Amino acid sequence: MPTMIQAGLYSATMHYLKAIEAIGTDGSAEGDGADAGDPDHDFFARNGKIRIDGRMVHECTCSR
Repeated sequence: MPTMIQAGLYSATMHYLKAIEAIGTDGSAEGDGADAGDPDHDFFARNGKIRIDGRMVHECTCSR
């Protein structure tokens, strides 16, 4: 079972790789803000979004 840190890193890496695939490059100038606002849905980040300042926010997936 992965830890919360491992799950978060996996989620971030997959989001990054999907963005590279979508724009066709990993160059920062071409990809700057390319996926900003596109929701990210996976096991870790439900309705995750990249804010304009580069931070990622998402709904809490923890059970309360």
